[in-house]
Amino acid sequence: MYRGLNGFNQGFLSGAPSFGGYYLMIGLAVVLTAMIVYLLVRNRHSIRTVEKDSPMEVLQKRLINGEITAEQFVEMRNILKK
Repeated sequence: MYRGLNGFNQGFLSGAPSFGGYYLMIGLAVVLTAMIVYLLVRNRHSIRTVEKDSPMEVLQKRLINGEITAEQFVEMRNILKK
């Protein structure tokens, strides 16, 4: 059986990887791990930066949607301004 140069297996996917193949597998594992960590950190950051509406904006949306009357809006607006 031919074992390649100096007795090391030279095939990329032929049985056991060569000595250089181990470095390739380790490198791929490091790159994949880094990508997963990056995606997790980026998603967590984007979730935290969601802006919430101010109380006045919520009050205006409730008036627009018909959840409260104009009189209730004026009363609640006066409370918020205090």
